[in-house]
Amino acid sequence: MLKDRLLNFFGAVGAKDAGEDPAPEPYEFLIYQMGKVGSKTIHHTLRDVGVVSHHTHNHAEAKRIIDGAERKLVVVSGFREPLARAISAFFHNMACLLYT
Repeated sequence: MLKDRLLNFFGAVGAKDAGEDPAPEPYEFLIYQMGKVGSKTIHHTLRDVGVVSHHTHNHAEAKRIIDGAERKLVVVSGFREPLARAISAFFHNMACLLYT
């Protein structure tokens, strides 16, 4: 259901711009953003509904994915309030900080 809604939305947007019938087209998604902002959740949600999804925090990897995309590519880039992100990263990495 989510997959159909996403594809219908993006198909309708593309068709509206091109003056064609709103037929869904295959898309790939690139989730490209800094860490600790929910990118894995977005990636797994898209994958669970059968949408081709790539995930990276690395610029070189993102460029490789963009250059090699076989379909229209939708880039998703999320953000988070900086203090909350820093606190989350601190607790996520606490073991490394304390025991190295």
